Amino acid sequence: MEELRERVRPHLGGEVPDDRVLLQILTPAPHRAILARVLRNLHGVYAAAGEWERAARSADRVLRLVPEETDALRDRGLAYMELGHIEGARRDLGRYLQLAPDAADAEAIRERLIDAAGQRTVLH
Repeated sequence: MEELRERVRPHLGGEVPDDRVLLQILTPAPHRAILARVLRNLHGVYAAAGEWERAARSADRVLRLVPEETDALRDRGLAYMELGHIEGARRDLGRYLQLAPDAADAEAIRERLIDAAGQRTVLH
């Protein structure tokens, strides 16, 4: 048990964890959390590769698992923007800004929405 405490210590800012913290660290993640993380990772891979349809689907699936996930809402909106689905992008990105008005990327998202204001939507 002491070896485990020492292994965890660097990840906790040098603090030695008590039994409660150690138990929390060792508790398995719920299946939904694992699946959401896999889907977030897939979204990142697809977005980096420019596979926007797959990126949008991955973000959509995260939102089905975790509806309050604002990052997934933003990610789906940005993927929609890349696909030319402007109405969907406006809806998602507008909602993202309502839920996270002080997000680090809020100003950049506002600018993307302004730029998209004159674009026509593509029907899918």
